Amino acid sequence: MSRGLESIEKPKGKTKAEDNSKLVLIHTIRSTDLANTIIESLDNLIYQELGCKDGEYDLYVCSEGLSMASKGDATLDLATYKGVLLSKIYEHYGDNLCRLFTYSPPTLKATAGCSKKELQKDKRNMIMAFGREPIDAPLLRAINDGSLILKTNFVDGVDDISDSYWALRTMIKKEKLQFP
Repeated sequence: MSRGLESIEKPKGKTKAEDNSKLVLIHTIRSTDLANTIIESLDNLIYQELGCKDGEYDLYVCSEGLSMASKGDATLDLATYKGVLLSKIYEHYGDNLCRLFTYSPPTLKATAGCSKKELQKDKRNMIMAFGREPIDAPLLRAINDGSLILKTNFVDGVDDISDSYWALRTMIKKEKLQFP
C-alpha cells in the first residue's frame, strides 16, 4: 500500500497550526497516491485490455460536480482530490485527452430518472436505477439481490460507482457521443 492510502487520523501536534499543517501533508500525499493509482488502472485498461497504442485513442473524462449544498472540510477535501486527479490525468495523457466534462448532481439524477423531488434526497434511488440498467455484471446482480446492503444502507462506495456510471451515461447523452 502506498504511504498515502492509510486511514487519516487527526494528528496530535502541539498546536492547531501544526495539526493543520500535518493534515495538509497527509491529504496531499493521499490525493496524489490515489490519482496515480487511478491512472495506473486506466493505463492497464487502455494499453493491456484494449490494446491501444499511445496516440491512437481519444480520451474523454467525465465526473460529477460538487453539490452546492455541501459544506465543511470534507467538501473542500473532495474538491482538492478531484482537482489533483484531473490535473494528473491531463499531465499523463496530454494530447490523447480530448475533453473533461463535469455534470451537476441534478443533471445526473435526471439521466437516472431520479429528478422528481421525492427521489432526489435518497442516494439509494440512484443506486437502484443503476441496478435496473440492462447490464449483466456481478455488481448489478449484487445490488439487486441485496447482498451489498448492510443494515439499511448500501456498503460504502456503491453510491460512488453508481454516480460514475450516471456521469458516463450523461456524457454520452449530452455530448451525443457514438461508439463503435
